[in-house]
Amino acid sequence: MKPSTLLRYSSNLLLFASLLVSFICANAARANLVRNPGFENTKDSAWIANNWAQWEYEVSSDPRNSHSGRWSQKIVINRRKAAGDFEFIQKVPVRGGMSLSLAFWMRAQNPASPVRVLLRQQRSPYKEYFSANITPSAKWEKFTHTFTLRDNIDEENIVLMFKIRDETTIWLDDVSLTPLPPRSEEQPVAGKILHNGSFEVGRDGWVAKFRERNFPQITLADAADEANAGLSLVSIPDTAAPDGKRVLAFEVAPPSSVTLTSGFFHLRYGHPVKISFWLKANAPGLPFRAALGGGHWETDLHWDRASFTATTEWKRYEFTSTPRLNSTGSWIFELSANHPGRYRIDNISVSEIELVEETTSASVTAGFESLPDSDPANLFDKDQPATFRLNVLASAPVRLRAVVTDIWNHVIKTVPLSATPGDSEIARIEVSLPTHRYGGFKCSVYPDTGTRDQEFASVTPLTELVYSVLPRLKPPGESQDFFFGGHVHLTDYNLHIARRAGFRWLRLHTPLSTKWMTVEPAKGEWHFVLDGVKRAHAAGFRIMGNFDTTPWFYADADSGKEKDSTWHHSWPPADWTAWRNYVQKTAVAFGPYVQAWEVWNEPDTSFLRIPKGKDRAPLYRQLVRETRAALDDARIDTTLLAGAVMDSRRPLTREVLPLGAGDDINGYSFHDYSGMSPDQSGILGEIDHIRTFRDRHDQPLPVWHSEGGIRAIPWQERYRPQNAITNVADYAALMVRSASYWKAAGVKTFFHYSAYAHPAGTIPYRLEWNSSEPNGIPQPAIAAHAAMVGMLEDATGAGIDTLKGGTVTRVRFIKNGRSIDVVWSTVDTPLESLPELNYRHRLVCDIMGNPLTMDTHAIIDRTPVYLLER
Repeated sequence: MKPSTLLRYSSNLLLFASLLVSFICANAARANLVRNPGFENTKDSAWIANNWAQWEYEVSSDPRNSHSGRWSQKIVINRRKAAGDFEFIQKVPVRGGMSLSLAFWMRAQNPASPVRVLLRQQRSPYKEYFSANITPSAKWEKFTHTFTLRDNIDEENIVLMFKIRDETTIWLDDVSLTPLPPRSEEQPVAGKILHNGSFEVGRDGWVAKFRERNFPQITLADAADEANAGLSLVSIPDTAAPDGKRVLAFEVAPPSSVTLTSGFFHLRYGHPVKISFWLKANAPGLPFRAALGGGHWETDLHWDRASFTATTEWKRYEFTSTPRLNSTGSWIFELSANHPGRYRIDNISVSEIELVEETTSASVTAGFESLPDSDPANLFDKDQPATFRLNVLASAPVRLRAVVTDIWNHVIKTVPLSATPGDSEIARIEVSLPTHRYGGFKCSVYPDTGTRDQEFASVTPLTELVYSVLPRLKPPGESQDFFFGGHVHLTDYNLHIARRAGFRWLRLHTPLSTKWMTVEPAKGEWHFVLDGVKRAHAAGFRIMGNFDTTPWFYADADSGKEKDSTWHHSWPPADWTAWRNYVQKTAVAFGPYVQAWEVWNEPDTSFLRIPKGKDRAPLYRQLVRETRAALDDARIDTTLLAGAVMDSRRPLTREVLPLGAGDDINGYSFHDYSGMSPDQSGILGEIDHIRTFRDRHDQPLPVWHSEGGIRAIPWQERYRPQNAITNVADYAALMVRSASYWKAAGVKTFFHYSAYAHPAGTIPYRLEWNSSEPNGIPQPAIAAHAAMVGMLEDATGAGIDTLKGGTVTRVRFIKNGRSIDVVWSTVDTPLESLPELNYRHRLVCDIMGNPLTMDTHAIIDRTPVYLLER
């Protein structure tokens, strides 16, 4: 071989070896650390069932219900006997400081409380390094979490764990745990990272949670609600503002706390950032905390916090943080103040420390503000003027475009705008929005670059505004149909939303006004806060209370765990005389305002903790018996309900009713968080079974729906994480399918969960079961609910049919002698293929109550339509 050939051969060999090493390293970084991830090897012992609580369970390989391949893992919890959980685990080889991606597919037969996913020590002290609560639905769903482990971990003793806490059936498949680079390899974020940090365009992009101090202890909850009812966030002029001419002001009233939160923004994980801001208070020495947070509150939320003390003069504060990888890909700034006082904050900034040059400010900042005397919740009548002020901060004239869309992303109107800033660099433009159709709408403002409306979907808006157009309904006090209910706080703002939505009942969970922990915070000390229920009663609402929770000093708890109890995780009473005393005192205090009571909330879950050696059904039966005895002894005539179960298919319902619970109650209530409409969820059989029992008057046991919904993902982009997709249309459709079905099936009530709101908003990273945006404005589900009440209130159920082989559901009603059908389909179905509907001779309306022009190309899908006899 010639030397040149040898040299060329050696060079190629070295290049190949280098590429091979790179390939191996790259694939090692992506290697799945989980053995038997798809459960295809049914003899592999990597996965272990840890039934330390000795529940009744089954674990098996299922060939009939896999996500991919032939097999999935099926886990059935038939019966939980006491406190504890069931664990499905595998030891995994991870190292401190690792960035990881955890992904798996899961579904459930009867969705229940969340399944908890962890990386944890296998042995004592069981330290957790990652945890996430996920709620599987009846369909296969992929769950992905990205996170960074702390540096100091017990590397030889870590397991991946799926922890189940309630009776349910789940399937698991395609589990992966793969390493990621230790820090983001993205390019730096261009422009200003944090939106509207100087509040020159109002409070756009900023929200706050006004609540009781020391949550989740609830003794001050009602007092805090009353104190916070009139408080909010306000962008105000300040001649001494550190940046610009306006600042953000808020007040902390006793006994409350305020948590101020930005909208979401993106950072590169692993790259240090500096957070700075200016703050002053009306009194010196007030302590507060600031933080950079990332992740979701039920999964991998992580905070870097710094504590400070306020002064009465403007002072600059700063701290540093290295963002940790999280499952949302997004971060927020948060400031918490627990001490009464008046605070002002300005010039909040987040910037990467590593950047040589300062990031430049965005060329345009915009935000909407309501005009004086406008509806506080952005709820309008049809054709009522809806005008808002758009504030634009810019250094030169700019052209903008406002695009109004409905919940299906149909463009309703486009408004070209021209902003010419004055000396203050703020342009103020009044924008009139369309109200000629019913529904929920979003107005998004973009720089006008000539892009067509439908192409704006991939562009981040400068600002967004949500508003609704609703039918006028009769006041709740004039209604004689008490089917529709909801969950709101009992402030004027919330009651306004409840009235426009068409709620007739309000359920006190929350507010927590009637719970034992609330009304007797210390033994023998009774506090009944009646302001809210008086306000709701005066507005004409019916109210459902709740006999629930046990103060620690009366708890029947496992030894040493008496104080290990909260309002959502409470022991039963050990002293039944004390329980009866609580029931009587509370029923008397709230009696003039409360028309119905439930015994406990979700006693089939960990809301009711079961002491060792006791069984759930007999214990709950005694709670019901003692409650009825207390009411009878005091000669209190009221409607008493048992149940309030999270899932009526769990054993508690079938076990407690044969124990004679019907002898003491006027009805049995249930909750529905299946994520499916009743025609698909399999709950109807349980409802029919409940009705085979008799109530205390020897009548068929009435069934009440007292809670249900799905997790609502915000509509406005700034208030949802980077990787979250809004579901406002699905939320509204499911609510109408469920409520109309249960009404036709003869269920007594339907309580929407929930519509809690505050003018200042709430914490955006919680992503709760709530039909309000994080800034406190109702989502389109409220408009759909109002339309449904307008259509179906005072209507009588006339039957439920399935068409097209069971894919189409028709729910039939009669109102004022005329027929009304509510129709939807699990698959897209041409209307012309459904001659049974006789649609050509009927008025067809969409879910919001707008008449539709129907033709042979119209499609029926999961979003219901109304067909009204002319």
